[in-house]
Amino acid sequence: MLHQFPAPGNRPHGLAWDGELLWVAETTDRTITGYTLDGAVRRRLALEPGPAEGPDPHGLTFHDGELWYCDAETRLVGTIALPGASS
Repeated sequence: MLHQFPAPGNRPHGLAWDGELLWVAETTDRTITGYTLDGAVRRRLALEPGPAEGPDPHGLTFHDGELWYCDAETRLVGTIALPGASS
């Protein structure tokens, strides 16, 4: 093991690396948090409520400047653009 730090909340579901930050999706708080590799929080994104109680983010990936996640409640795929993120 090279590094470790506590994940946010009590239901982390998904990791993504954008070349600079490690992003962690947290289902209970409905957030996606970007960490430096030493565990410092650089950004926190709060997901807006959807048509149901969600979003309920599960799974996470990064592609072409966007975070992609799956909503466990609606089973829809959502994206969040990250301006300035490397592709």
